[in-house]
Parts: sequence; structure tokens; C-alpha cells
Amino acid sequence: MRVVVCQGQFGVFKEEGLDLSMPAIQTCIGVFGHNIDKSYIVCAHFDTDLMLEENLDKFERSMMKNGFTMRELSAVIFGGDGEMSRLRCSKPSVGIGYKIINYIRKKGGKAGYSDKNYSGLVPQTFNLHYRNRFFIRTGEHSEDFKGGKPAALEKCRKRISLRPDQYRPKDAIMTDYNEL
Repeated sequence: MRVVVCQGQFGVFKEEGLDLSMPAIQTCIGVFGHNIDKSYIVCAHFDTDLMLEENLDKFERSMMKNGFTMRELSAVIFGGDGEMSRLRCSKPSVGIGYKIINYIRKKGGKAGYSDKNYSGLVPQTFNLHYRNRFFIRTGEHSEDFKGGKPAALEKCRKRISLRPDQYRPKDAIMTDYNEL
């Protein structure tokens, strides 16, 4: 199954036969993980800390629909701007990643930040892929967007019409890919 999860979206997917792409667009924090028995892959593209706890609760409810909770999650957080980015932006988004890690750990799950896949002084784009294994490649690649649900890509287009610092609470609400 081909899945393209974009900014402001999350999803829970059966691992078997999954062809997943998470292309980065604006400054995003990626979450990639699996449940204990590794039968499900979870992923999300967070772009703001506005409504963060509500979005994480929504993400966990999606896991619960598939029979597991945050307690059974092992996740890696990647992307975003590191501390060195203060020269080009005021609030490094890597802080959002740490809030996500704290949320997952508070719920009993395992989570850690990728120590190499985040931007510093020089912006980088990190695109996650999963096809029998997980890997991240940098740069912009148009093929990363191909094959996903048209409704998910349209939702993404609408979301990026604003910068995350322009969001109001309703703009920050994330979408479950499986409900599109």
C-alpha cells in the first residue's frame, strides 16, 4: 500500500506491504515508530506546538483503534531546526520534538531524538521513507509526493498556504491520513 503523509498529518498503518513516504515541506518534526510486535508503523508530521497535546491525544486515539497505546510505542523524532538555527528563525522547532518525546515517555512509551537528522544553521530537508526498512534522505524530491491519496495532498496544499507561526488553533489541528 502506497502512503504519503504530509505536513499536519499522522497515520497508523499495517507494516506488511507498506510503501511510506513522509516528504518535508516547511519546517516539520517527523515522528516514526512502531508498536512492540512491529506489526504497525506510526508516523506524523508536526509543524507547530499550537494544539500539540490535543494532536498527540488524537494520534494516540488512532493507535488505540488499532489495538495499542503510547505505552507500546517505540519512536524516533527527526527534523526541525536545531539550536544553531536561532540565527535564521526565532523559535527552533526542535523544541517541538522534545515536547513530543516528553509526551510519549510520560505515557510509558519509548522515544528519542535523531542526533543527526535535524537542521542547524544551514536548512536541510529530511524525507522519511519506509519499504521493509526505514531510511531518511535529504533534499527535495518530487517523486516523494507520488501515489498518495489526492485528498491528503490537497489537505497539505491548504495547510501550507500559511506559515506555522500564522496558525490559529483551528489551523493547527492535524488530520488522520486514514480518515481522508
